[in-house]
Amino acid sequence: MRILRKAVKQSLGEFIRQRRDQLGLTQRVVALHLGFKSIAHLSDIEGGNRNPGPEVFPKLAEILQTTVEILKDHDARAPIQEAKDLFEQRPEMVAAFRRVLTQARDLTPDQLIQRIERPNPD
Repeated sequence: MRILRKAVKQSLGEFIRQRRDQLGLTQRVVALHLGFKSIAHLSDIEGGNRNPGPEVFPKLAEILQTTVEILKDHDARAPIQEAKDLFEQRPEMVAAFRRVLTQARDLTPDQLIQRIERPNPD
């Protein structure tokens, strides 16, 4: 049985800002913990104008009292790179994904996951 992850509702930056606020942490405190030279770097990440490097995730998870996996669940870059890699290896998948994208426009993320995870009627 596969375990479904809840569809991501927030961007990574939004999640970081919300979690930081929940914990009562300032941008300055988090930026210092991460070793950033300025709070502008963290502000750019929270605003979606910059992405943290992979080396930042463990420290960020620690200070936000979460896990690296949860942070990565909010990071859209990995699935995009995985799709690019798949299309490069199997160009015939592009047409299939175009059909999925066309149909997905009218669905919520949870509805799309349910359709994909539906057992085959073999």
